[in-house]
Amino acid sequence: MLEFTLFEHDTVRYITSEYIWRKNKHGNMEGISIATSKHCFTWQPHGAQFTILYDIPAYACRFKVKRPAILDFDKTMLQIGFDESWVDFVK
Repeated sequence: MLEFTLFEHDTVRYITSEYIWRKNKHGNMEGISIATSKHCFTWQPHGAQFTILYDIPAYACRFKVKRPAILDFDKTMLQIGFDESWVDFVK
């Protein structure tokens, strides 16, 4: 997950009757546009995730992030001034 594409898309209100809703082989619901037969939505009821599918515009900003070095745990705790009093263990 070090490569990203960033773009903005206006939020619009969708009319559910303009889509056919069907279950795919994974048990997720897909919304297919009646006008274009294009797959527009996926709802994963088990993961409670609703995805709106967009075509990525040509102006989208594509970028990569270099993988950061692994932090030394003890050094990092010292740098942030960690104190064990920050944590209360509940039995």
